[in-house]
Amino acid sequence: YTAKNDVRKYAYRRAAELALSRGYQYFMIIDQEDQTTTKKYLKTHENESVTADYLQEVLVKDSRPYVPDYTDHIYHPHKKEKNTTTFVDKSVYPAIRLNIKCFKARPEGFDVVDAQYFLLSNT
Repeated sequence: YTAKNDVRKYAYRRAAELALSRGYQYFMIIDQEDQTTTKKYLKTHENESVTADYLQEVLVKDSRPYVPDYTDHIYHPHKKEKNTTTFVDKSVYPAIRLNIKCFKARPEGFDVVDAQYFLLSNT
C-alpha cells in the first residue's frame, strides 16, 4: 500500500522529470483528478472446532468431570467440524492524474514549480 500523500509526491516528481526532459525549467498544475479506487472482496476463513456431539461423548464415556481443552481438537480430527467465516475486506489503490503546463522561463503572476529545485529537494 502506498499512502495517498506519497502518490501525490510521485506524481509531482514525474511532472518535474517530464518538464526537464522536454527542455522546460518550470511547470504548474492546471488540473488534477483523484483517481483512487477501492476494491472490495470477500475473504473466507476456515477453522475447525469440536462438535457438541463429541463433547457429550467424552463426558459420558469417561463418567467423570471433564473440561475439554485444545488438545482434544488435535487428537480427534474425525470429530471436528469446519466453520467458515466470510467477511468483506477492501483494498485502496491511491492514484492521481495531473495536467501540467510547462515553461522555459518563470512566468509573472503564476504559481509555478521549479522542476530542478523540486527534484533536488525531494529525493
